Amino acid sequence: MNSIKKNSMTELRRDELLQRLIDQGIYKVDGRQLFELSFYELLKIYTASQETA
Repeated sequence: MNSIKKNSMTELRRDELLQRLIDQGIYKVDGRQLFELSFYELLKIYTASQETA
């Protein structure tokens, strides 16, 4: 049961990152749509966007 909850939390965090990147006007990275990327790839992109802001 913990793995289901953990997976749900990761999915929620991933969805939140997706929304934050979209709000910043980022829709694609290296020719790939954001929804195609993993949570960790999204996290790296989000972190990099915060450093340049």
